[in-house]
Amino acid sequence: MFQRVFIWEVLCKKEKYYCLSPLEQAWGHQAEETFWGLIGARMRGKKLVIIARKETLFRKWIEKFIKDRPSRIGNREFFELESPGMIVPHREIVGYDIFAVILDSYYYLCLRIVRSLLYRLTRFDLFTVNKEPHRYAFQIPRFGYKALFNPDEKREFSLSLAKSYEWERFVFERYNICLSKEKERAGDEIKERMGIPRDAEYVCLHVRDLGFYAGSFYSVRDDYRCADIKDYRKMVESLNRRGVWVVRMGDPLMKPAPFISDKFIDYPFSPYKSELMDLYLMEHCKFFVGTDSGPNAVAWMFQKNIVFVNLTDWTEAIPIFHGNLSLLKYYYSISRERFLSIRELLEEPYYISRLFSPSRSNYDYIVVENSEEEIDVVVEEMLNQDADYKYTDLQDEFVRKRRVLYESWITTDPFFKENIWNFYRSSSRLTNQGTLGREFLRQNWEYGDHLKKMTADFKKAGLRR
Repeated sequence: MFQRVFIWEVLCKKEKYYCLSPLEQAWGHQAEETFWGLIGARMRGKKLVIIARKETLFRKWIEKFIKDRPSRIGNREFFELESPGMIVPHREIVGYDIFAVILDSYYYLCLRIVRSLLYRLTRFDLFTVNKEPHRYAFQIPRFGYKALFNPDEKREFSLSLAKSYEWERFVFERYNICLSKEKERAGDEIKERMGIPRDAEYVCLHVRDLGFYAGSFYSVRDDYRCADIKDYRKMVESLNRRGVWVVRMGDPLMKPAPFISDKFIDYPFSPYKSELMDLYLMEHCKFFVGTDSGPNAVAWMFQKNIVFVNLTDWTEAIPIFHGNLSLLKYYYSISRERFLSIRELLEEPYYISRLFSPSRSNYDYIVVENSEEEIDVVVEEMLNQDADYKYTDLQDEFVRKRRVLYESWITTDPFFKENIWNFYRSSSRLTNQGTLGREFLRQNWEYGDHLKKMTADFKKAGLRR
């Protein structure tokens, strides 16, 4: 019996398990680290164990007492997911629940109370990073994340070492992540109550907006990653005409869609919204249409086909799998007084594609969203893909050029030299095989008639940052 106790099975038998505690405040981070945790476990010849705290009864009382914001868990159903390469510890390891309660108690009794008292006395915040409040400061002590993309836990970056991990050998294998049979049956019943016939195909759609972080520091910093749901009407109508339903994913803090359809479900505002259905719907969709936001990682985790539109990061956010498609937002250069072509964008400084840049006072770009027609065309391209689908020469050229430039960036840009963990994390994305839509590339690879017309129209309408 002793050998089934959690401390022995997990903490002592390291040769058997790879233990990981994903960043749990947002489901995008939960998904990304679960997916890469499975890859890391397979690389090591082990099984993945997800370590998660079990919420104690007195947590709400403590949060009220110390007047601190609640420490949220993005989606608790992540801890119920199954895979041949993963064990569910609270089902399979005796003693795990006790350990999880202790972990949560330590977190609240020690970390949060000490932090609150220290801040009240000295105005010093334990969870401040670079003089700014850290978005994910409210987290449990973490296991395994340092070795997630840096298995040797090196303290210096080495591109040759990063390449030696041969991520492409493992990233493109199947991991068969799914809900349990019991939860699948529950999801089936709820989906039918939503009105989606059992044999109907549906696409999941997520359009990032400011609702989730409204009024916070991050709503100002990250607003350029957002898009307007109204520009997806034509895509929804086209899919519906083909008999494909569209389920909009997200949070009820988002603004409702300004259109309706018999085969469109604004799921965040429905009575069926739940953590279980968030995962169930993503797991079973035909493919996923998204913007630069957390649900993308959930689609990756379930290894779904993906279309990203209104994308601002063409480095690590480009989809992993061959045949997955993207559209980039348009970048108007204030200094050059025109829109930039895709070829030119790939030659701009690295920070143009990274987070936080548009808040800089010297930022030279105005970012413009994709049109309804462009979104409709690229989704149609995904819908029509078959086993013989091949990239055009331009699509292949984008994949090649992106990889060469990204490799150059991660070995020279200060962003990576200052953060070794980010260097190895980004290195794992070098082998991403997604590309841009055919028609979008044809029109925008060079500065031609399409971009000249857009520039003229944009100037005529008046520049808007």
